[in-house]
Amino acid sequence: MVRLHAWGQILEERLARRKAHIKAFYDIISRIQASTGISDMNTIASQFFSQEEQYEQMKARARDQLQRLEDLRVEEREIKTHLNKLRVYGAYKGRHSKVRHRVRTLHFVCTA
Repeated sequence: MVRLHAWGQILEERLARRKAHIKAFYDIISRIQASTGISDMNTIASQFFSQEEQYEQMKARARDQLQRLEDLRVEEREIKTHLNKLRVYGAYKGRHSKVRHRVRTLHFVCTA
């Protein structure tokens, strides 16, 4: 008889906890319905999961865009480095051609 009473008490405690969980769940549903104005739980659930998917897609797109931005920055640095090398080479080549032009001028003056 004592065992039966103990099991009954355990079951009553479990039942009370489940009732509390169910009440909390319905309270949450009531607050969601009041704030959204939507009474159909399927609609609320589908919108929630749809928003969650959209959020994940936006996070993935943001990661992709940040990677693309970093790739473009690397490419920009490479182009600037190459451009500077061309400028240095062009300045050298320009001076070299000026010297060559002066030599030709001197050669023309000397032979004339």
